[in-house]
Amino acid sequence: YTGGALIQWAMETFGRGETNESLERAYGRDEPTGLLVLPHFAGAATPYMDTGSKGAILGLTTATTVPELYRACMEGVAYEMLLNYEALQGSGIRFTRLNATGGGAKSKGLYICFVIKTPMFQQRLSYTVSRLFQFFSVTFVIGYETFAEPVC
Repeated sequence: YTGGALIQWAMETFGRGETNESLERAYGRDEPTGLLVLPHFAGAATPYMDTGSKGAILGLTTATTVPELYRACMEGVAYEMLLNYEALQGSGIRFTRLNATGGGAKSKGLYICFVIKTPMFQQRLSYTVSRLFQFFSVTFVIGYETFAEPVC
């Protein structure tokens, strides 16, 4: 399971000719979609580690729109992230902020902020530089804010 793979599938299946940004704009609301997406379309990683798990979309009607489907997939990924966030908190780890890198940094990410309720920042670096920065940020955290913009 990766959030990026699910979003790519949603774009290729439903959002032909659209961009992620245009679908986010088209949804146009800050409230949940009312759909429930179990984002296990390629199995489930942490905390389940179940490669046989299957995904699902519940709550569809004939009035469901492509922007709603796209946003619901984003919401499903955010709730899956929440499970990991809560598991880490249960082990004593506390977060003061989240940092989005890779494909996740290209989205507004507000759905994650609403679900996890922790400030999130997007990286202002290229993907390659972002990956290098992730590697070195374990040791060198000073100046991290210089490379990030607040999302929420």
